Amino acid sequence: MSIITYGMGVHWALKTVEKLGIDAEVIDLRTLVPMDVHTIHETVEKTGKVLVLHEDTLFGGIGGEIAAFISEHLFKHLDAPVIRVASLDTPVPFAIPLEKNFWRKADWKRNLNFYKHINLSKRKNTKMDIEKYVSVSGLPGLYRIVSNRSNGLVIEDLDSGKAKFASVRQYQFNPIASIGIYVDGEKKQLHCLMYFLLCCRTLRPIHPEPNASKDALMEYFERFCLHYDRERVYPSDVKRLIKWFTFLNERNLLSLEDENKSEEAAEEEE
Repeated sequence: MSIITYGMGVHWALKTVEKLGIDAEVIDLRTLVPMDVHTIHETVEKTGKVLVLHEDTLFGGIGGEIAAFISEHLFKHLDAPVIRVASLDTPVPFAIPLEKNFWRKADWKRNLNFYKHINLSKRKNTKMDIEKYVSVSGLPGLYRIVSNRSNGLVIEDLDSGKAKFASVRQYQFNPIASIGIYVDGEKKQLHCLMYFLLCCRTLRPIHPEPNASKDALMEYFERFCLHYDRERVYPSDVKRLIKWFTFLNERNLLSLEDENKSEEAAEEEE
């Protein structure tokens, strides 16, 4: 990953990276205006993951400008969302105990340690198996497919665990794995977008509720998915994505764990 920072942030980054044993490229921006866009471009293209670190407050800080530049010009190189780590959005306190808490070192280490595991380019290898889940017309929530029959499906309620037969004559079935949203000129499957949502929620829970206004839904989707097709993506698509993601995530049915990582752990135990 790349850690883009400047000033005291350089010392914090180098010290933490060495202590945690993380393979990261620490970029020391010697000039902010003009911004060293060439160096930023090189490191983003090289690593695909960027964590912006600065000691100013998060809101209105230079990190927002760096993150905006990367999102606008280098989005295709990213394997994970750009994450900003900064101080609390409060005036700088004078009391020493409060001043020490102003810079959230614990959050910095937690985000850094977690962020190193995120890689959207490997999202096909994640344990986010949504192929077995289906939405059923006239029934709330999602259901797990137990078995297929010529005249319908045997589905299981994810809360009660009770199974029942649903006839094709009475219901319409919509496997969520077959649904996609047009991003970057192609149809992205929901498991890719849900993986991205899970990364964002774990690091910064800012998702709107499924019943939010159309403007709020589209404003959010544009923030986390800048290059979506505005002619083929509707508020109903975003609402459905967030609704199903929330439904599965609340039941702990989504995971960031990589299958390759689990297999390696299993081999080590043997």
